[in-house]
Amino acid sequence: MDADAARASNADRRIARGRLASARRQGRIDSRDYRRRRQEVRRAESIVDLQTLLWDIPNDNPGRDHWRYGRWRGSVRDGRELEIQRVVGVLFLIGSLVATAGFVYMGIVLFNVWLK
Repeated sequence: MDADAARASNADRRIARGRLASARRQGRIDSRDYRRRRQEVRRAESIVDLQTLLWDIPNDNPGRDHWRYGRWRGSVRDGRELEIQRVVGVLFLIGSLVATAGFVYMGIVLFNVWLK
């Protein structure tokens, strides 16, 4: 099953209504178009339906859209989140290497004590 063909949840509809409301407040769509699109959001069956409702709205800040609508939020888009994941991964690697070295050293010491 295609991810876009998934049934639109209430959260998806809420996000679409929020984007429509912000576009209305910023003057990118008029009142009549806003009311029509809100009704269509209520009737939307899939995520593709919601995407088509929001596709032609001009967007001043594309980094703040929701990830399910095909764009990434700011931190992922700028690469900061990926850098954080890389640093955390390196810290886990270093910690596991230190723990492994400690267990090996402790095993050797206990083995030497047992032999004496």
